[in-house]
Amino acid sequence: ENLREEVLRILTFLNLTNIPIEVLDNDILPTFNFHSMKENAHRFQPKSVTWLNGYQFLRKGVSGDGKRMMMMENGGGCGGGLDEGGAIDADDGATLMDVFRDWVKREEYCTKIEIFMSDGLDEETAEAFLGVVE
Repeated sequence: ENLREEVLRILTFLNLTNIPIEVLDNDILPTFNFHSMKENAHRFQPKSVTWLNGYQFLRKGVSGDGKRMMMMENGGGCGGGLDEGGAIDADDGATLMDVFRDWVKREEYCTKIEIFMSDGLDEETAEAFLGVVE
């Protein structure tokens, strides 16, 4: 509830008691508010990958709304699968949790294919196999 008190508790726990209160109040705490983090969103982005479809890591919400959003049925937002380009297919009324479960299954399948392919198949067999699974 009180950000300043919580930060002071963390600093005490980490034995960082030598930080002047003025620095905490003027330089550190202002960077913890949502507006500041949103303005500096580039600092929270992964370095090795990029988000798809304009996804933003930071979003303002209320406690529990992420779970509610994942369980909402499609109202024109997200559907239950991915189209051929890997984008969310938004026409079947499934929940975002269904999309996530489908994605996990696909990832597990792709991993199994990679393991199978790494076992040293000859080129002709590998091409035939990929022609079936793609």
